[in-house]
Amino acid sequence: MLRLDVMATTRTHLEEQLKAAIASSGLSVFRLAKDSGVSQPVLCRFVNGQRGITLATAAKLVEALGLELRPVRTKRKPFRKKR
Repeated sequence: MLRLDVMATTRTHLEEQLKAAIASSGLSVFRLAKDSGVSQPVLCRFVNGQRGITLATAAKLVEALGLELRPVRTKRKPFRKKR
């Protein structure tokens, strides 16, 4: 199973991985829209780079493509409130 890494630092990294997975799937936008439950216009605009998508929409596409979303731990300093 192919995994898509959800990076905490940037949403665009996930979108790039998802677009690549869509392109390599061989599915038409129409078929992927039907299989995922995402509207065809939303999917077309996302694939063509005209808009982003929500994590909920990405999850639907990932499931329809047979992929997996998983978090990736980054080596960031913990957030601390200033006093």
